[in-house]
Amino acid sequence: MIDIRMNQVTETFCCEEYKPSFDWARAIFSPDIDHQFVCAGSADGSVIIWNSVSTKVEKVLKEHNASVISLAWHPQGNHLITCDAKKKAVIWACK
Repeated sequence: MIDIRMNQVTETFCCEEYKPSFDWARAIFSPDIDHQFVCAGSADGSVIIWNSVSTKVEKVLKEHNASVISLAWHPQGNHLITCDAKKKAVIWACK
């Protein structure tokens, strides 16, 4: 995470399983008030969810057999949708 006002890295989110699929891959914040989670899709089909405060991995979701190329939180934060390169979409219930 980068503070663009100061041009400084403020946090780093790491996971051995996270391997971006494409140059344009991006992570997203959850829509809750404090943006509690950061989520990104990986080349191996995994979806990694980090805690945005501790930067620790909260969960690794596995349902895809191809690179996860896009993801989006429901505006209320109760669902996450992920889509892979083989045209499979998965809707995850967030609890």
